[in-house]
Order: sequence, then C-alpha cells, then structure tokens
Amino acid sequence: MIILKDMAFLHSFCKMSNKGEILFQVDQSTFMIYDPKNDSFICQKVVIDEYPFWEASIYINESLVWPISQKGMKQSGVLRSLRKQTRFEQRMQQPRRWEIPKCVSTQWRCLISSRNFIKTHLNVFTNNKDSIHNRLLLRFIQPHHQLMDCSISSLLYDSDPKTFQLGYPMQNPHKSVMILGSVNGLICLSIEKDLILWNPSIRKFKKFRDPQSSRYFLHGFGYDQLHDDYNLVLISEEVRIYSSNYDSWRTIVHDRRYGLFRERKGIFVNGKLHWANSPSQDEHSYNGWDITSIDVTDGKWGKVEKPFYGEGDFDLIPCVGVLRSDLSILCNNQSLQTDVWIMKEYEIKESWTKMYTINRPHDHPTGYGFSPLFCEMSNKGEILCQVNQSTFMIYDPKNDSFICQKVVIDEYPFWEASIYINESLVWPISPKGIMQSGLLRSLKKQTRFEQQMQQPRRWEIPKCVSTQRCYLISCRNFIKTHLNVFTNNKDSIHNRLLLRFIQPHHQLMDCSISSLLYDSDPKTFQLGYPMQNPRKSVTILGSGLICFSIKNDLILWNPSIRKFKKFRDPQSGHYFLHGFGYDQLHNDYNLGLIFEEVKTYSSNYDSWRTIVHDLSYELYSPYGLFRERKGIFVNGKLHWANSPSQDQHSYNGWDITSIDVTDGKWGKVEKPFYGEGDFDLTSCSLQTDVWIMKEYEIKKSWTKMYTINRPHDHPKGYGFSPLFCKMSNKGEIFIQVDQSTFMIYDPKNESFICQKVIIDEYPFWEASIYINESLVWPISQKGMMQCRVLQSLRKQTRFEQQMQQPQRWEIPK
Repeated sequence: MIILKDMAFLHSFCKMSNKGEILFQVDQSTFMIYDPKNDSFICQKVVIDEYPFWEASIYINESLVWPISQKGMKQSGVLRSLRKQTRFEQRMQQPRRWEIPKCVSTQWRCLISSRNFIKTHLNVFTNNKDSIHNRLLLRFIQPHHQLMDCSISSLLYDSDPKTFQLGYPMQNPHKSVMILGSVNGLICLSIEKDLILWNPSIRKFKKFRDPQSSRYFLHGFGYDQLHDDYNLVLISEEVRIYSSNYDSWRTIVHDRRYGLFRERKGIFVNGKLHWANSPSQDEHSYNGWDITSIDVTDGKWGKVEKPFYGEGDFDLIPCVGVLRSDLSILCNNQSLQTDVWIMKEYEIKESWTKMYTINRPHDHPTGYGFSPLFCEMSNKGEILCQVNQSTFMIYDPKNDSFICQKVVIDEYPFWEASIYINESLVWPISPKGIMQSGLLRSLKKQTRFEQQMQQPRRWEIPKCVSTQRCYLISCRNFIKTHLNVFTNNKDSIHNRLLLRFIQPHHQLMDCSISSLLYDSDPKTFQLGYPMQNPRKSVTILGSGLICFSIKNDLILWNPSIRKFKKFRDPQSGHYFLHGFGYDQLHNDYNLGLIFEEVKTYSSNYDSWRTIVHDLSYELYSPYGLFRERKGIFVNGKLHWANSPSQDQHSYNGWDITSIDVTDGKWGKVEKPFYGEGDFDLTSCSLQTDVWIMKEYEIKKSWTKMYTINRPHDHPKGYGFSPLFCKMSNKGEIFIQVDQSTFMIYDPKNESFICQKVIIDEYPFWEASIYINESLVWPISQKGMMQCRVLQSLRKQTRFEQQMQQPQRWEIPK
C-alpha cells in the first residue's frame, strides 16, 4: 500500500499508457499520475463548483455490447426493422440455406458454382477444429417420421436447446427415413427402397436406387479423395458400392464371416469406414473386440489395431468414433467410467493415446456406455457425447465436469443423431449431372458461345477488368475447371473439326460438328495458324492443344486463345509413328515421335528425351504393319492397330499396340474376342462393328455397341476411318467415311446421313476433333511465369501478394 501524507490511495487505479504511467485515486477530488521510470507524479483535481465527486469507475468507451437480453433484442424496434430487411436476421437460429444467385453476372455465377470454389469454401470449415458452427441432424419416428435440426452452439449455451423441423426430399410422415451417413455436408438418406444424396444447405438432392433392393445390415457413407467421389457402401452377403460420379453400382463378392457389430453405421475416417466388431460374439470381453474397416474405393476389408490396455482381459465395450478428424474409440466399463482414446497417426498402433476418462452420470443405466457420436465443441475443449436417445452430455475435461441437455419432441426421444457441416456447397449431383442441369444450360444461353456457335470461339485475357478477375481466369485452377466443363460432357456437339487441305494450297479449315448435324451445307472457316505458308506442308500430330509440324518446325497451338509455342526436334530425323498426349500425373503435354527410337517432348520442361528400345516394328517391313501413323490417345497412352505378321486380312494377325506418353514404355491391349477360328474383317460385306472397352485393359469389358451397315456406294474392301465420336444426347455417332465425306449414324433408327466437305472440289487430307473453348496455355509453367501478362498481374493484385498468407472469411454486409 502506498501512503501519501498519512492517507492511503483508494482502489481506483490502472495503467495509463505504454510508457508505464499509472493512475491512482488519491481522494474524492484528486487523481495522481505516477511515472515509475522517473519516480515522479502529477496530481490532478476534478471538482464541480468546488464539490468533490462521490465515486469513480473506469469503463470501456467504444463497446458495442447490448444491455438487452436476446429476447429483448428481438422485441426492440431497431432489430425489428433490420429483420424486415434481411433474411439472415430472420433465420439467425435456423440452419443456413444457400442458393446460387440468379441476378449476378454469368462469370461470377459460374465461378461460385465451380468445384474449386466449393472445395476452398469447404476447407474453411473442415480445417477448423472448432465444431461449434456444425449442426445436429436428429431422426424421430414418433409422433411421426421427421428430421429435426439443432445447432451445437445451442446445446452449449442455451438451457433449452432449440430444434427446427428440417424438410427433406420425398418427405412422408408415414414412410420411415434412415440416416446412412454424412460427409462434407452431404447427407445420405434411405426412405424405404429409395436412396437420396442431399445437401440441405443448397437444397439440392439426387435420388437413386439399389438395383438389387435387398436388405443390408451394415452401411456407411464416405468420400474418395483421390477421385473426388462420394461413395455409399451397403453390406450384406456381398459388398455393394455406389459411386456418385459415375451414378453406378458395383458388387464385390466375398466369404467373410462378420460376427457381432456394435453399430450398423460405419464411422468414416481416412478414406475408410470403421466398425467395432466381435467375431467371437463375446461382447463383454475387450480382447474379443476388433476394429474392422472397409475401403470406400475398392471394398477391401482391413483391421485397425485397438489400444493396449495391459495383460489379461477386461470387461470393456468399445465404440468407434471420430474426434478432431482422428479415429477414436470410447471404452465403456461397468463402473460408470468411459475412456476416450485417439489414434493420432492412422494405422500406427503406438499412436493410440488416452485423452480423457469420463465419469458417467449416476443415473446412467449400468452396463451401457456412451454412443459414438461425439466431437470437440470449441477451442475451450468441451466435448459433446451422446448419452442415450434423449440426452447429450457436454464434458469439460479441464474441470472434469459435465452438463446434460435433453432433446425431445412432445416427450418422444429421437431415434438417431448425426453431425453435419451446415454451410457446405457440395453438389449431390455427379459432374455429368451438373453439366445437364439447368444451371449450366442457362449459362450457355446467356453467353456469346450460343450467339456465335457456328464460328470457332476465340478467347483473349481481358485488359479492362479488375486485376483480381484477370488473374483468376489466367490461373491453372480456373483453366482446369473450365476445361472439365467440356471434357466431362460426353456430348461432343460443341466440339469442332480441324481439316487439313493440301490443294488448292496448304491450309487448315474449321467446321463445327453441330453444323454437320443440322445444316444441309456444312459451313467451314479458314483457320489462320502460326507460320502459315501456302507452299509449306502442314501435318496435324495431335489435337486438344493442337500439335502440328511445318517441315522441321514443331508447334503447340491453342487457336481459342491465339497462343502458340514453336520448338524443334534437335535430331530433325524422320519418324513414321507420332502422337500427342497428356500426362495427368505431372500436368504435362507430351509429343511422341517414333522411328528406331522413341523421342518424347515435355511441354513443362521444354526438353526432349530419347528412349532406345529393341522392339521391331517398321511400318512396311518384315516386322510389322501399322494401320495409321497417328496414335489414338486414351488413358495416358497412345494406341495403334499393328499387324506383326503383315497379314492385314486376318483378324488374329492384328494387335492393339500402346505406348505410355510419360515413360515411353510399350504395351499391348487385348482386342475383343470374336470367337474360335479366324475372320477376314477388312474385306467385309459393307458392315462395321463398333466395340467399346468400358474398363481400360480389362479384356472382358469389351462390348459390341453397334453394327453399322455402310453406304452401298462405299468402296468395297475399305472400312471407316477411326475418327468418330458421340455427337449428342440423342445418341448420334459421327464417323469419317473417306477424305471428303462424314457420316452421322443414328443407332436407334439404324439410319445415317452423309455430309460432304470439300473446297473447290478438292477433298481434305486429314481430319481431327478438338475442343474449341479450351483455355490451356501451350507455354510451360516457367514460360507463363515469365510472360508479361502474369508479370503485370503480380504487380497489380493483392491476391498474389497475400497468396501465401492464411485466408480470412467474413460474412458480407
């Protein structure tokens, strides 16, 4: 205590500034400012008309804290007027619902609907270990079948947790609904025989059925991160896996013996579903329990080692769960205690760590433990556990205390509970379904693509928009997303044909596939290409990004954005096989030239490498015959029809030869099986069979799709060329007949239309299909970084300056 003239300072004092001065109240009229550095002070007197003040207190001047309770805030005139103006205030306690806006520009609408934006938005929530913003989905079967929603924050802070009825697709109070699982905000429901993928946040759902419609006793819902696919797993005598990307089922037969399972619903962690399983059916023996897993991608069973309690056996009942995105188990014993274990490194037994020992409530039924629904609620460390079908417990490990919250409707308990991410934007529709949805169809109607559909589209990076948007549409993620819109669409009607003519002079012409389908006289446009010279021959080596050669010069060219790259083969040698492909693993475009050795060019590294081999395969030699010089690119490899025996009229004499564009390794793909014996399939009687390999390199997946009767005026002994594709959703197929004619075949009616494309009666020499609206740069990553566009963008945008910093999100005002 400090004494001044026999008087002690009163209790009102504080630190005044960073310099260290301290404010003291001396008496009821005087304050003293003390400087401890100089050991000096200044006294200040505060009176009104010589009257001293009676009491002093310090308060924060700029606080915005409301003195009215939550109930009073709702009744105040200020918030009432605000509630009329904004939906956010009206539904502050209800689960957030998002809808894609319809009144913004098509570019922004497409952006916020893109997969990259959805993934970034989702990461904001999944990487946040605080689960207070997530919500509970509760299933009730009485008084009638319904789903209720409750926020975790309401359980934590409200004495009476608030629940809201959640309208779900195909809702019927007389039909039972079951929650099969929830991942990344997608909820999988079962309503009798119907299965539903549903995102309540964006109000989108997808309905499908199990074709076998059989019963199952185990189920689970998970996410395949490698293929960006959501999978539903149903297990009975066999494992059935549904893929949302391909909208299809596959069945895996096994002879596994199951035993006793603690729960029917699998817990999804690290790409696998997990259950507590007792093969011996001794449910009171800890050693009799295992943690069984199944991979949601391939349906392979596995086993995860459980924690080690010590030598001997224990009367423990384990429950599998997930805590902080880690695999966890609760070990319930008979003495009203539950141990919580976390596996910090997946599938490493030594990483099991006992985090807490929870003393269960005394009124908790003996012999029953907590259910596996639990999570870390906030940064303070509270944990949410499900006690029974009407009660949740909030456990505070710091104080070893808990609060119980009861959630009932008209005294009826809930039947099932699940946690889901409220603000997820993930679509329950597959990429193919998104392409066919009204959203992207409406975008196509509002853009120049529809207005100028007959002409090849040319894109340029705009110079008059904001630098952020300019950078956005130039970045690789946007280019990939934009490309996926077209490559994932099996309807090729918006693609275009690239035609090479050598007479009357060397030139490239462009024609839309839709023009061939709908116009009696297909329209062609001359396509100006880099280094064009009417006296120099041009050869198309591959399409997508278009690769062509002009004498010794090689060019990568994207006509859509008018960018190209020139390079040369350092050996300038002749080659008789060539092909152009894409290495998806390294995001690299590769050109392959083949003669006595394989030479591959990498666009990323702007370099060549040579692979010497001992494969004998000359074009016209004693070693073999190739049907075409240009390789067909499928699944990361180039393919040719090759006849080592040079017996071109014998089907058994032909093989499908492949070469990997990444490492230059040769391979062989098994061809379809026509039957015993040999067949002459080249001089056939005006018929062509079309086979499709539905699963790459699996011989049994070859399927004969069509048998086409060729035109009667078609030259006998010659078949169609390999240029063909599916043209539209109606099923028409586009086929090249010869060097002047294309045929549009309708397999439903077994009819065809022939279209002739010539210039001044001269036929084209070569044809190739390419994606018109691709934004892929022909320049390597290093080249893109050095180009003026990205250099100027880097100087002008904060996005690039702060790209390495953690992202901050705020609700817009």
